[in-house]
Amino acid sequence: MSTLVSIIIAVAALIIGGVAGYAIFRYVLTGKYNESIKAAEKEAEVIKEKKELQVKEKFLNKKAELEKEVQQRNQKIQQGENRLKQREISLNQRQEELGRRKQEVEQAQQRIDNEKKMLAKKEEELEKMQIKEREKLEELSGLSAEEAKQRLVESLKDEARTDAASYINEIIDEAKLNAFSPNGDEYNPIYKAKEYQSIIEFHAYIFNRWGQKLFEWTDPAQGWDGTYNGHDVKEGVYFVLVKARGADGREYNIRKDVNLMRNFNESAPLNEQ
Repeated sequence: MSTLVSIIIAVAALIIGGVAGYAIFRYVLTGKYNESIKAAEKEAEVIKEKKELQVKEKFLNKKAELEKEVQQRNQKIQQGENRLKQREISLNQRQEELGRRKQEVEQAQQRIDNEKKMLAKKEEELEKMQIKEREKLEELSGLSAEEAKQRLVESLKDEARTDAASYINEIIDEAKLNAFSPNGDEYNPIYKAKEYQSIIEFHAYIFNRWGQKLFEWTDPAQGWDGTYNGHDVKEGVYFVLVKARGADGREYNIRKDVNLMRNFNESAPLNEQ
């Protein structure tokens, strides 16, 4: 009987031990499984973060490449705009040069026309002189040798005086076109612009022969009275520089000489002695 009880107790103990061992094994196995799951999840999170970093890095690299490409294109566009501006400036300079050359051609043509008129006038005067000479020769043909000689000498003197007076008048007329006489007679006492109604910008300078600036003014209605620091300057040739712009946009850059004649009197007759 005691043996049977021992066997039952042993079997019961064996069953209890098996159940406890299975429970312990299952508990341990479940713990390892959970640890493996957690480790896998952590590893998956790390892999995910690495992938995100890689994708972000690629995105940043691609963005940098695009920004660099955009910057290069902007530089090319800016260079193209600069070239266009330089071409525009060059075309404007050429246009101004053509305008200046056209003005020079017009001035040269005007001088040629004036010379033609003067030549025609000289030819007319020469023809008149030839007619007078023929008339004098016809008149002298009826005189004695001494009388003819005396008449011819007087005639030559008269012609010399007339030619000298005409030459002096021509010089004075030419000088008056580019001269002024601040001598108190109220005739042309100020050197200034003759036509300035269409000028919107104006600046003029007066220099002496050594390049010293004597006067400047910006109002085209004003001008130079022939003084420097309140004192009269000497008679002679001075130089004027004018920079101006018209209402039509045309620019003027004029350089020429100006004659200052204090002793000139418009009403004084020429000395014909």
